[in-house]
Amino acid sequence: AELKMLRGEWSAAEQEARSACGELQRWGLLDSVGWAHYQIGEVRLRMGDLDAAAEAFDRAYEYGHDSQPGLALLQLQRGEIDDAARSIGRALAGTVVGEGAMDRAARARLLPAQVDIALAAGDLDTAGTAVAELESIAADFERPVFRAGALTGRGELLLEEHRPAEASPILGRSWRLWQETDLPLESARARIRYAEALAAEGDEATARRDLRAA
Repeated sequence: AELKMLRGEWSAAEQEARSACGELQRWGLLDSVGWAHYQIGEVRLRMGDLDAAAEAFDRAYEYGHDSQPGLALLQLQRGEIDDAARSIGRALAGTVVGEGAMDRAARARLLPAQVDIALAAGDLDTAGTAVAELESIAADFERPVFRAGALTGRGELLLEEHRPAEASPILGRSWRLWQETDLPLESARARIRYAEALAAEGDEATARRDLRAA
C-alpha cells in the first residue's frame, strides 16, 4: 500500500490499507492496525481530504502509531504552524540521534517535514539544522530518496534565504531525482519550487514551463 501511495496510485493504496485493517484486527495485530490506518491518512492527506486524514491519523494513534510525520503535515496544511512545529519536534525527540541505521532512517522520514514546517514559520535556524542532518544521512547511506530529500530541503532553504541563483540548480537536480525514483508527487512539489527559483532569477518563461510540467 505504501509503495502504491508514493507512486500516485492513491485509490489502490487506500483500498489495500483498508483491507489490511480488517485482516490485522481479526488477528489481533493492533500495532499493524495502527500502521494501516496511518497509510489511509497519508493517502487522504495527499488527496487534500484533510478531515478524512485527521480521522485516520486519530485511529492510527488509538492503536499506538504516532501518526508522524503525517499529523504534523496535516497541521501545517491547516495553518496550525505552531502546533505542527511542536508536533514534529516531539516526534524527533522520541528518536535516537546516533549512528544506528534504523534510528537514522527514522529521523530521515521526519526531517523533511521539520524543514517544511520551520520554513513556513520563518525559523531558518531550525530548517538549516534539519537540512544539515538530512545531508549527513544522505551522504552516509547513499539512498536516492534520502539524497532527493536533502537536495529539496537545501534548495528550499536557499530560496527562503533569497538566494535563488544557488537554489535553482539544486532544486533542478532534486525534482529529477524524485522523478527517477518514481515518486511523482515529490517530484512535482520540488519542480514547483524550482520554478519559483527561476522566476526569482527573472526567467519567467522557463518558470512557466516548469509550473505547467509540474
